[in-house]
Amino acid sequence: MPIKIDLVAELQTALTDPDVRAILSAYIKQAVKDALAERETDAWLDQKGAATLLGLTVPGFTGKRRRYPELDQMSAGTGRMRRWRRADLERWLREQSPTGRRKRNPQPFSFFGNEDTSE
Repeated sequence: MPIKIDLVAELQTALTDPDVRAILSAYIKQAVKDALAERETDAWLDQKGAATLLGLTVPGFTGKRRRYPELDQMSAGTGRMRRWRRADLERWLREQSPTGRRKRNPQPFSFFGNEDTSE
């Protein structure tokens, strides 16, 4: 007969142990600190970093730049020194529809729907 273990109860018990909580807390703090440091240190991305962020290869990113001139307009520098801010690329990516084309008239998100309020 198989042994049944209630993992939820075991985890709850383990989390009440001060030693386990201290180790877990230290691990989580370090992971958050590393993630924030990574995000801050690479706020400006080169072409390879920008391509990776967008899920593209460098040639794919170059093609995307040809189709979307706003990608170059949001960059700084020229040639090999051209850089893109991570936040700008993330915002641009959010503005894209699932097909990769820009939405013509993007409406701001509303929890109450996007009803026409021009009464």
